[in-house]
Amino acid sequence: MSDITKACLDFAFNLKYDDTAPNTREQMKKYIFDLICCAVAGSKTKDVEAFKYLCSLNNVENGVKPLQLKEPTSLYYAALLNGASGHALEMDDSDRTGLSHPGVMIITPALLSGYLYPSTGKELLTACIAGYEIMLRVGTALGLPHYALWHTTGTTGPLGAVIAAGKLFNLNRIQLGHAFGNAGTLCSGLWEFNATRAQSKILHVGHGVADALMVCQLAKQNFTGADKILEGKQGLFRGFHEEDFDKGLFEDFGLVWRSDTVSFKPYPCCRHTHGGIDAGLTLHKQLADKSLKKIKEIQIETYQAAFDVVGNNTVSTIKDAKFSLPFTVCSAIIDGGVSDRSFTEESITNPLKQSLLRKCKISVSADIQAIHPFHEQSRVTLTLESGEILSAFIADPLGEPETPLTWDDLFSKAKTLLPDLPVETIRELQNKIRSLEETDTRNLYEFMHALSLH
Repeated sequence: MSDITKACLDFAFNLKYDDTAPNTREQMKKYIFDLICCAVAGSKTKDVEAFKYLCSLNNVENGVKPLQLKEPTSLYYAALLNGASGHALEMDDSDRTGLSHPGVMIITPALLSGYLYPSTGKELLTACIAGYEIMLRVGTALGLPHYALWHTTGTTGPLGAVIAAGKLFNLNRIQLGHAFGNAGTLCSGLWEFNATRAQSKILHVGHGVADALMVCQLAKQNFTGADKILEGKQGLFRGFHEEDFDKGLFEDFGLVWRSDTVSFKPYPCCRHTHGGIDAGLTLHKQLADKSLKKIKEIQIETYQAAFDVVGNNTVSTIKDAKFSLPFTVCSAIIDGGVSDRSFTEESITNPLKQSLLRKCKISVSADIQAIHPFHEQSRVTLTLESGEILSAFIADPLGEPETPLTWDDLFSKAKTLLPDLPVETIRELQNKIRSLEETDTRNLYEFMHALSLH
């Protein structure tokens, strides 16, 4: 297939609300509700304070009020802050084959676009679905070799963001192509920040969302971009050295809806830890009245990407803990649950957890690796001092398409994310989104912003 970029753009530009299935729209509503809750909660964290500072330096009278701030700023800086906020708590949705976090990259700019260019809930849903379909296909095409070096959320997210924003900007087909080309040339995000647990991950997101909106604004002025940014001789696939992929990914638009199968995150840490957490919770029950101090060894088996990203068992900071499969497994085994309380200084320095961390051995299992990224499996085996062995295998972590979260589950998650909000207010937000076809997008953004000030 030689015209991959054209296929993506033609599908996205022509997609209408009635082209999408009811279950696809219902799933997208869940992603929107989940992302808004994550972003409102994330906007109150210390990690995004630097972005608030940038916004304060760029106050614009006729601009946009970003989350948590009462004064308007430019669209670019509002996008930086809102994007970073949506990813700050590591609770936003993720896709296992696209190897990325689509919601924060697509819903964030869509909400801002819908605020600037008033649109209906139907238009918002359609734009977001189109964005997911493009971003996830490109991410799946790039695959695991790309993910080993590049943060795929940053390298594919701007493409999906441009699709969603461009539709709500009412760009014509030529303008949308220019915006897509310019988004592709700006895609970036290396994993090296993980070596020191630097804050670059949320910068990848904020920067990608802001760039996507910027190139849409440029396209509105007929600023040009590459017309074959994906498959061109100097395009994205060749630039990232990933040209050997299934071209059929870009031939099944309208037949396969990848936006149906994105995962929700029930725990506030890297998605690669979730299978291990579920295994740890199972072992917590198996241990019953057995003493945790009698655990001799903890063997954690996972897949290569998890080993590379969350294989660390030296934990002294919150970021260390959120990106440590051994720590999260130990927390699940000891506490019988993993929540924000698991990532406090008191929890991290808990002598029993630190003792169990030193007993953890993590490895890549051939059978688990063979099925990744289509399933994110995990196996945890405890050896007790008595010689007794306890083991738990998780085929699909909670929140996957095979183990989905319901609206009630997402409501419970929202209450955890937003403990200061009245339950009635969270329910009002959920009801607005469940009836999104009757909701004005500008009104939804204003409601979201008000929640962030609570």
